[in-house]
Amino acid sequence: MLYAEANDIAEWNSIDRDRFTAEVEWLAMRHLGTVDRFLDHAALVFFDEPASCVKMAMELQRSASDLHLHMGIHTGICDIGTFRSRHELCCSLIGPEIGLAAQVAATAATGSIAISPETYALVKDDIHTGDSGCLLTEEFHDSDLAQVCLTPTPPKGVPAAVSTFAGLGVLR
Repeated sequence: MLYAEANDIAEWNSIDRDRFTAEVEWLAMRHLGTVDRFLDHAALVFFDEPASCVKMAMELQRSASDLHLHMGIHTGICDIGTFRSRHELCCSLIGPEIGLAAQVAATAATGSIAISPETYALVKDDIHTGDSGCLLTEEFHDSDLAQVCLTPTPPKGVPAAVSTFAGLGVLR
């Protein structure tokens, strides 16, 4: 599951909230994720495939870099509550794994994506061998919450620093 939040999300104006929500919904649809719409002041998206979750997180971090997001990705077993009205079906995750995903996100630097050890074990080959377009900024060997922290590199043609992690600037 992907948990994304910003330090000042409660202070966002309605335009920034709507833009963030629309971007999350669109990317979740593209990467076959399901958005939990019953979470305030953060975004929670769950997936069947952890690699899709990492890809969505990198795209969201690139597209919403001005919102200064902290993201965490965690893999675990949750129950899914389903709520149905006449015109819409909504799902919500139930269980302690959501809190763990939030804790993983809290370890991420602004503009980065922290990945739990459970998820990293499933996606490390994709990150290290694929054309992931990211900078592996940390490996936590003594943490139960996060294994690595990824910072997406800027899209081609964008000559700007995107990472605030330890003062690093990643340029293309």
